[in-house]
Amino acid sequence: MTVNPIAAAAADLNAVAAAHAPLDMWQVAHELDEIAAVDDFTATAIRTYSRRLEGEYPVDQTVLDALEDLARAHADLVAMAEEIGPLFRKAHEADLRRGETPRSGEHLWNVTGGTPGPEPGLCTDCPADCTRRSTQHTAL
Repeated sequence: MTVNPIAAAAADLNAVAAAHAPLDMWQVAHELDEIAAVDDFTATAIRTYSRRLEGEYPVDQTVLDALEDLARAHADLVAMAEEIGPLFRKAHEADLRRGETPRSGEHLWNVTGGTPGPEPGLCTDCPADCTRRSTQHTAL
């Protein structure tokens, strides 16, 4: 018995999602802006498979119609998924604003809420002549 390669690819997608760990919240924001592509590609894959079956195999029309309904259902999810990135940006508006347009001395705020952190050093991803010093700063 063979394995459906489309189902295998979906299983791979799950494995990728389970193993993936965004580096920071900036990466999360960018990834959520693109999350709708998952449903869009899934809809396209199902539709492509259905049309291939229709053109090359004696599959009953009711089965093809059901596959088209399934593809359409995934396509309908795209609009819902497209709302997630803006929702994230709205929910984290203050955090994003502080990172995108930091106040003078922003790095001096201890945002952990605990005791002061270690002495600020050079940003790990900035050039040696960087004048912003922080224990948490990352380039946008």
